[in-house]
Amino acid sequence: MATIPCDVDLSVPGTSDAPAGLTVGQVFLLHCKGEWPQGFDPKAMELRLDSQDQHKLKILDLQFVSKEEATLQVTSYRPGEHQLKAVQLVDAGRSVVLGDLSFTVQSVIDPKDPPKEPLGPQGPVGFHFPIWYWIVLVSVLLSVMAALIIKIRARAQKKKLLASMHLDQWASTPSAQFYQTLRRLQRAHVFLSGGEATPAQAQIVVDELQEAFRLYLARLYLIPTLAWGDKKILRDLKKNHSEVNEHFGEELRKALAELQRAQTDAAKGKSMTAKDCEQLLALLRKQVDHLEAFENSRKKSEGGR
Repeated sequence: MATIPCDVDLSVPGTSDAPAGLTVGQVFLLHCKGEWPQGFDPKAMELRLDSQDQHKLKILDLQFVSKEEATLQVTSYRPGEHQLKAVQLVDAGRSVVLGDLSFTVQSVIDPKDPPKEPLGPQGPVGFHFPIWYWIVLVSVLLSVMAALIIKIRARAQKKKLLASMHLDQWASTPSAQFYQTLRRLQRAHVFLSGGEATPAQAQIVVDELQEAFRLYLARLYLIPTLAWGDKKILRDLKKNHSEVNEHFGEELRKALAELQRAQTDAAKGKSMTAKDCEQLLALLRKQVDHLEAFENSRKKSEGGR
């Protein structure tokens, strides 16, 4: 195996500059002249160093100036004074030994001016807000919490009232139950088909019509109508059944108002004719007819989608 002596050249490749010293990662040259194996392939070459010499020398390129002379571009990644002996350079099938190499690599860090340690954590950044900011923030949070609690309690109360009405005890539909009540009233009170009604009879009819109509609304829209006043019923309808309210809100308001007026008059003993009772019954039947037609139309529309 041929041994080829090499001279270390610290000049910057491509220039005539000569640096004051060699630093880590800086490229320098080795001029090696001797008996190179014929056909030595620079593309397949590699350096073989002992484990303790790893990173002291790394070859980057090799160019032949002549058959006997080659220039190697190399670098070093380890600072210190290096004495490398019998460095072996091989390709796929040939090898040479470079003569002893001696060079010194300086660290890029100046020992007289070491890098400053980064500052450690300085603690949390303080945010200072005026007292009014905290007052407003707490007020908003309390308002949101209060509104949420009120909403939850209202839902729970509504659910409890609906449960107390036992709306699932009837097998018939809400409209069928309402119409059945009207037929029963007409059979029991013949004055609804013509005649005079006593105040007591009128009050019975009005009370039953009130209960039948409110029960119909309760079963159809799940509103505790037997426990709530007219305004609260209409408010719930507007909130949870906006489409129904848009079409029939005013009609329902008038129907509930007529029922309330008739019930109040009957309770006070004011005279109420059979015709008044007939008109009230007809008004409620018409209102239920409208709601049923609307709900049936809506079901058909939803079923066709």
